[in-house]
Amino acid sequence: MPGDVDELGRRHYIRVDMVNYDNEAPWPLAADGGGASPGRVSMQLYGNDPNNWAAVSPPTPGRCR
Repeated sequence: MPGDVDELGRRHYIRVDMVNYDNEAPWPLAADGGGASPGRVSMQLYGNDPNNWAAVSPPTPGRCR
């Protein structure tokens, strides 16, 4: 998300969420090259929680499940 602008006019950004996806359980295994894509269940919940992700078919990049 956009943060402050420093004295040189550069915009700094603040990381608000990060996901360390892994193609092993408990992450959704059907999204590991099987035709589905990982889809976030809720944008309000923590992104790095495997329970907040599900295999979505057909893939819907950029959309919440």
